[in-house]
Amino acid sequence: MAKVEITSGPTILGTGILQLENAVAMSASRVKVADQNNVTSPLRLSTTSVTNYGGGDQSTNTAFGSNALLLNTFGGYNTAIGTTALGNATGNDNTAVGYNAMTNVTLGSENTAVGKWALFNATSSYKNVAIGRTALQNSTTGSYNVAIGNDSMINTTGSYNVTGVEACSCNICFKSLCKRIR
Repeated sequence: MAKVEITSGPTILGTGILQLENAVAMSASRVKVADQNNVTSPLRLSTTSVTNYGGGDQSTNTAFGSNALLLNTFGGYNTAIGTTALGNATGNDNTAVGYNAMTNVTLGSENTAVGKWALFNATSSYKNVAIGRTALQNSTTGSYNVAIGNDSMINTTGSYNVTGVEACSCNICFKSLCKRIR
């Protein structure tokens, strides 16, 4: 059993004790949680941690959020935080934080996305960094891109592009560098 607070925004609605109905035996070892039909979920509980490895149950993955890492069957070392983050992922070494962040990255690896819809369609992209809402959203095969800022490089399809907060016409774009290149 665990003590919990039920909240809505900053307002505490109540407190109570959380107890699993199927009475999962708790120990220091992580135990899969099952429902009344003995269908297990990727959620594991122990007296020391709560872990979700995603749909593929890969022990090197960490998933928090509805459908996060849902279809992962063999990719490892992924971290997904947010609804559907890395939902269709099968690649390795990806980090996605935010609603639908990197949802469609199927074969891509070594990507980092922070923000709602960041790197959403990165199906086979590698080594990208997208920070901001919809950053690199439609980059399906581009690699080695760095996009910082909301809507940054939203439709970029190429590789080796870098953009900062300020939009400009050069490939490498940070405020001070962009002014020197023009």
